[in-house]
Amino acid sequence: MPQKDREQVLKQAEKMYEGAVDANSSRAGLIRRFRLQRQQAEEAQKLKQGVHVTHTQSHDIKPDSLPPPSSFDGPSSLAPLLVRDLELGTTHRGKVLLGRIAEEDCFFGIASAVALVEDVCGDLVEVALYNFVGTSREAAKRLPKGTAVAIREPFFKVRGDGTNGIRIDNPQTDLITSWTYPQETDEWRLLGNRFVQNSRNAAGALACYEQGLLSLEDRESVAVLLSNAAECKLRQEQYGEAARLAMASTCLDVCNLKGWVRLVKALAGAGDRTAACGAAQRGLRLLKAATGSLKGGHEKVMQLESSVSEALGGGAQLGGSKGGEASLEEILWAVEGKCGSDAALWQRPLSSCPEGETGGEGAGWRALKEKGARAFGSGEFRQAGEAYLQGVVVLGGCLQRASVLLSNKAAARLSLGCSEASSMVEGLGESVASGVLDPFNTKAWVRQLRFLERLGRRDLAQARVARLLVLLGGEQKRVGGREGVGALVAALESERSQLKERSKHEAEARPLSGKRTEDQLRERMAESPKNAADADRDESIDIYIQRVEHMKAMNEMMRNMPPKKGKEQLPAFKVWTGKVALRKCPDIHTEFPRMRGWPSGLDTEFARKVLYRSHLDCSLHPWHREGIIRSGGPFLSEGDIFKRWHGNCGLVAIRDRLKKHGSFPQAGEVLDIRHLARGGEGPGYDSRIRSNFANNPNRPEYLFLGTTHVAVGFNDLGSLLNAQLFQKSSQKRAELWGERGESSLAGGSSVPPLRFVGLEKSEFSVAKSRVIVEMLRSDCPLSHVLQVWYSSSWSRVALESFRQGCRSVLAEMQKESSGDGGRAATLSLRPSGKCQDHPVVSAYLKHWVAVDPPTVETARQLWFANTERQNQKAFGDVCSLVRQQDRLAVLQYLLTGEVEGKIESTPQSAETLTVGSPCMWTVPEGSPPLEEDVIFNALTTQMLLEEHNAAPEKDLVHLFTDRVTRDLKRIRSMLQQGSLCVDLFCCEVQPLGRSRKGDALAEAIAELHPYTVSWSNVIDYLELPQFHSLARHISQHGDAMQYAYSMNWTAETFGTFVGDMMPGLPSVFPEGMLKGKQDPAAKEKMVGVDNLFDMATGSQSEEMARVAGTDKLFAVPFFCHPFNLTSYVLCLGLKGAWVDFFFSKGEIDQMPAEAKGRLKLTDRNRGLTRAHHSMGLLCPLHRTSTALYITWTYDPNLKPMGLSQSA
Repeated sequence: MPQKDREQVLKQAEKMYEGAVDANSSRAGLIRRFRLQRQQAEEAQKLKQGVHVTHTQSHDIKPDSLPPPSSFDGPSSLAPLLVRDLELGTTHRGKVLLGRIAEEDCFFGIASAVALVEDVCGDLVEVALYNFVGTSREAAKRLPKGTAVAIREPFFKVRGDGTNGIRIDNPQTDLITSWTYPQETDEWRLLGNRFVQNSRNAAGALACYEQGLLSLEDRESVAVLLSNAAECKLRQEQYGEAARLAMASTCLDVCNLKGWVRLVKALAGAGDRTAACGAAQRGLRLLKAATGSLKGGHEKVMQLESSVSEALGGGAQLGGSKGGEASLEEILWAVEGKCGSDAALWQRPLSSCPEGETGGEGAGWRALKEKGARAFGSGEFRQAGEAYLQGVVVLGGCLQRASVLLSNKAAARLSLGCSEASSMVEGLGESVASGVLDPFNTKAWVRQLRFLERLGRRDLAQARVARLLVLLGGEQKRVGGREGVGALVAALESERSQLKERSKHEAEARPLSGKRTEDQLRERMAESPKNAADADRDESIDIYIQRVEHMKAMNEMMRNMPPKKGKEQLPAFKVWTGKVALRKCPDIHTEFPRMRGWPSGLDTEFARKVLYRSHLDCSLHPWHREGIIRSGGPFLSEGDIFKRWHGNCGLVAIRDRLKKHGSFPQAGEVLDIRHLARGGEGPGYDSRIRSNFANNPNRPEYLFLGTTHVAVGFNDLGSLLNAQLFQKSSQKRAELWGERGESSLAGGSSVPPLRFVGLEKSEFSVAKSRVIVEMLRSDCPLSHVLQVWYSSSWSRVALESFRQGCRSVLAEMQKESSGDGGRAATLSLRPSGKCQDHPVVSAYLKHWVAVDPPTVETARQLWFANTERQNQKAFGDVCSLVRQQDRLAVLQYLLTGEVEGKIESTPQSAETLTVGSPCMWTVPEGSPPLEEDVIFNALTTQMLLEEHNAAPEKDLVHLFTDRVTRDLKRIRSMLQQGSLCVDLFCCEVQPLGRSRKGDALAEAIAELHPYTVSWSNVIDYLELPQFHSLARHISQHGDAMQYAYSMNWTAETFGTFVGDMMPGLPSVFPEGMLKGKQDPAAKEKMVGVDNLFDMATGSQSEEMARVAGTDKLFAVPFFCHPFNLTSYVLCLGLKGAWVDFFFSKGEIDQMPAEAKGRLKLTDRNRGLTRAHHSMGLLCPLHRTSTALYITWTYDPNLKPMGLSQSA
């Protein structure tokens, strides 16, 4: 191509690119492009030749679960959406874009009809309608300019020409023209309410309420009357009243110049020049925004600037004390502090028209305006002000509707995350004006108080509510039972009591630690074996994605290279061309936004990158790592080794052994390394953890009515929720333990309750669990309990149920404290009907009552940031889910952390998730940082399979909520019927002989005569002889069954990791693979590695999954790191070795010296009988699938029967 032609093509391409950018970034650019397309289409039709108007190859795929058009309830059943909220590449499920055809009629091109749609905020978007048959004339006739349209679940995309737009493939069902564009005030108000309730969209709600004000009949007339009344108050030097009336007039009509001037004069007259300057600055800013594009707008702004400058004495700096920022906050402090009495607000005349006035309503207020003007001209300012206010009363209908709209605007700012100080102050101004317009608007006054509290002026809120109640008390005496006064008094009384309660609890709050929560998290993550493996990867997500994309491309290129003749193919190439490598990994990064749409509040660009990173990892790493391992290449870093051993204890033990004896451990050999953990080299309990629920499933433990169960380290009551309950007199105990059955119970036929005694070191877990128990005892909906327990966001009514539970627990704790005179008594585990008083537990409860939680949008941001920071693996785990509905539901949960549950006898709108979980996001400073909570760790794989088999049409999240709700219902029934008693204590069990306090606690537990004891994974954090001595001591009265599980046993057992069985022992020495080639047994060991992978990822794994039924839900093998799959297979064969080691340390002759003389041995605790041990089914959603569950007893009279020794 000649140079001249190339330059011309480049110029055209540059022009097209600039046009696309302009069309995407500005209203004018969109309009220009639309008109150009229209012109091209018309010319093409004249020439009878095709011109492509929209260049695109994509189409909008709707999920099968979408309701058919016949069941669609219209746009009111969907959440309204704005153009500014559209996300590229996303189908916005459950949402509808409301607007109207703008600028020009719709026209028809070759491929589609094209329309320009304007939303309620005035923003434009181009819409391409495919399968829209007809000519441009027919398209214009069907969709002329101004037609109201509702676009159902719009698909927003980048088109072939680089511009953005909405594509509609089914206009018959997805383009709804039966919707009516709002015209009247009430229509705008109702639409604004929908933006608040269904979408939680502050911008849409505020725009609708503002349009409602603009469409309000007589709005400008009311503003004039209020402004005139303000001038009268100025002349009487009643500056507070003048400021309030002037502010109300400017809220109604921002272009009311006299209202702004009088507001400035009132504040200056009150002596607050700073506030007056701020009011002037704000008026100028709002007037510029309102009139900037109107003819004569600049002149109005200049006129206002001149007038306020003159009112302030000339030369005033109109920026206030904040350097040009509109200091409405200062204005309102002046209004709230200097406005004098509010009594005049409730003393307006009741009649809408004074005696002697005739004619319609319009004639009445005009006559009163003229009357006021005459009085003002005669210098009778009081009479003039009364006349103007009487005119306002005549227009009472307008007044009340304006008051509601202003109050709704304020409410939207309160509830929808408008947390900036400027927005809070604007909302305070709107609520003040709302109260001026309609003094009996209860919500306006309550919202004033809440804005003041949000702005850090609770003291001013308390003073104001006290003053208002005094005035209203006098008003009730003056007018008797005037309608509205009683309701207002009741609302303010309630608000005052809540303010008082929050102030009290906040004053008592203290930091829980000298170290900030965020600092604790950084320390914990830096020390975590899990994160040490990634310590060497200090790169941004963008660089990581580029690197993995390059790796994937290189591997695919190598995989597609033909093998060289005469050369044996490397094991890696066999893997890379095998079935595992050729599987298609789900495109979760595109599937989710197209099928579900992004949840509001998230940084969608970053969220997309996170899902894409997980997709790349799952597409590459499983077979890439497997190929390297099978080929004998280096595959472990120092960080990986640290992670494998959960610290340095195992490494120290093995390297010392190698130095002394020159030999490595054998597969199944358990390293006795617990004593090293005391020096900080190994795993130990980390108090810098705050878990909202268990990080490992509690298996169904057998508990018996009429007995006491002790749960040590109960964490979240999950062991109670998942337990199987029996009567003590049933044959179940006899079947399990060979014990004689009990035909009856002492005391008659009624069965005594099961007493569940929980002991937990974490004050947070005790506080939250006590509230959950209290909620279960009450009649609040179970969906509230479910949200409080598991969800990152709650409904407002669930928050109130939770706070009521906090208050009840605090009251019980106060009774317990007052019962012993406030003295710190020795912990008693005897049932008292009261809660143990504990200062830190109380601190959590008081904080939750006093401090407002964040909005749901903020909670989603916090949840996603925490999950991405601590648990990136969880997003990749979704790729291993077979069913699309499961992938979508689990990703929705992982992005938001939200679990709604069923709604029971409560209006749908009241159950919308609107606030963040206080348990997750609103805790006292110094609290331990949040852990990587994921709800699926709360249920075993078998439980999920049972739910799936019963309801195969439901996704995993729904199956989880169904199971938990059913178990909650069972626990509630037992609590309310008195067949279950739950006592929770904050304390720490310690080895015998460690401390007097620990020994006293052990004795107190023993005196409970526990029938069953669950230890959670406490066995991971104590030396085993110490643990057995403690467990044996509390079982001194016999009959006790013991339950426990270990999550760290693999770190002590050699052979549970693929690197343990490879030449050169790479799990101990990173360079081992290179040196291991000289190992004479290297070939034999690599054959064993190949066999291991065949079992973990080959046909045997498929058969195991088919037998277990997990292939219905999970891919076989998982799209995960091969370490996880191979370790599970190794653990199945070696778990018995660790169990033998566990019980060998429990013999009496293994008793530690410190326990001698303290351990009470009886004929009921001298034995040691193992009953059962097992691992759960492999599950990609669990933190680990290798947790080992054990059941045993120290009572020699109990013999296990009917229980298998292993899974």
